[in-house]
Amino acid sequence: MLFGLYVIVNFEVIMARKIIQLFLVILFQLIISPLVFARTDKFISISDIHFDPFAGCEKLPYPCPIIEKLRSAKYQLWGQILSGNNNLIAYRKDTNYSLLKTTLLELQTIKKQENPRFVVILGDFLGHNYIDHYRKYSGDRSTDGYYLFVRKTFQFIAYELEKVFPDIDVYSVVGNNDSYQDDYILTPHGAFFHNIADIWVQLMKDRRSKKQFQNTFSIAGYYAVTLPGDKSKIIVLDTVLFSSLSQTNRVRDAAAKEQLVWLKDQLKMAEKNHQTILLAFHIPAGIDVFSTLRVFSLVHEFWQPEYTREFEELLNEYSKNIVGILSGHIHMDSFQLINIKRGNPLPVIFTSSISPVFGNNPAFKVFSYDAKTSRLENYDTYFYPLDKLNWQREYSFNRIYRSVCYHCDLVSELTQIINNREALENYKKYYAVGHDSQPITEKKSDFPYYLCSIFSITPKAYRACLRENKQ
Repeated sequence: MLFGLYVIVNFEVIMARKIIQLFLVILFQLIISPLVFARTDKFISISDIHFDPFAGCEKLPYPCPIIEKLRSAKYQLWGQILSGNNNLIAYRKDTNYSLLKTTLLELQTIKKQENPRFVVILGDFLGHNYIDHYRKYSGDRSTDGYYLFVRKTFQFIAYELEKVFPDIDVYSVVGNNDSYQDDYILTPHGAFFHNIADIWVQLMKDRRSKKQFQNTFSIAGYYAVTLPGDKSKIIVLDTVLFSSLSQTNRVRDAAAKEQLVWLKDQLKMAEKNHQTILLAFHIPAGIDVFSTLRVFSLVHEFWQPEYTREFEELLNEYSKNIVGILSGHIHMDSFQLINIKRGNPLPVIFTSSISPVFGNNPAFKVFSYDAKTSRLENYDTYFYPLDKLNWQREYSFNRIYRSVCYHCDLVSELTQIINNREALENYKKYYAVGHDSQPITEKKSDFPYYLCSIFSITPKAYRACLRENKQ
């Protein structure tokens, strides 16, 4: 009898404990869990595709029969024509059709897995020396013929992207190779911007985004769109206008200054509307390490100094609304921290290139951000090692660079990297996207040049950093 009573009482105690445990689990899920595990959204960042339809023409009769077919065919048929030309994907070459196709297939897989809200393409759609290759392999030296071929190239890439992202917005950025003329040559209000606007607007599904894009893009390639929900805005700049390599003239200088005035208005409007801002452009502000190392002791800047200075002033004034900056152009996997007079530094995250032309493996990034605050929290780099020829995740920022903080923005850990030997070794390891092709891994004496470019965007600050870190 006593044993039976003991069993009943013990059973009731066990059940009571289970009920309490269940209650605590439910309480955690309803109250605590949303505070700790806020909802995360994602977007995809792609850069420097540098599509090269001329690949393989050097081995074929002149004029190149592939280019002849592409010139006469509708852009929707380009894939069929190019699929018969199976060129190897190789280092030191731009993106041929084989690489473009496998990249699009991987992006399709990632879209299904990650359900991104939008896509950003950070410029340089055209391959290097595009106009020279066209004239060499087509035999056509007419302006109209080249313009038509360039338009078809953009239409073809947009057509392929549309098949991968039929239901989300794709925001495109102008790069220094994206032109009807040549590298770093742009004509504000010119035919190129008007024609490309008609192509890129089709990659946006949101009607308001389309309208906002069309308001300013044809001026000189810049625009701002408000994301659904009205809490966030993406501001896209044409920083080719600011480039130290751009062929300056009165018209381009006026367009560059006009863009900065427009940027200030956009930042001021976002502050008034309590919107967060994601900035996106092709050429970054700061130090061109590649060129600096080639010409000893001469520090090369990506932008003309006056535009860097004005940009810094705007960032200092409106930094509290800016959640991050996206850039491409350098083809490598890197980041910057732009110091702000009042507040935390602003993170600049580079997306490495699809093109392996500088010895890197092809790659793109998937960013995670807090759905409520829009703060960037993490990114995963996916890459295509050319010795294995299959896409895979190379690394996650959280796992490589972040040790303690599991729900904070990227800048919280980036500021500590300079004091973390393991983090610096990882930076060197991943810089060329899994390939040992850059001076950063060859000479110890070169590393300070890369390290200082993370924390210094003006020559004065850069030289001071070099003096401190070369001792």
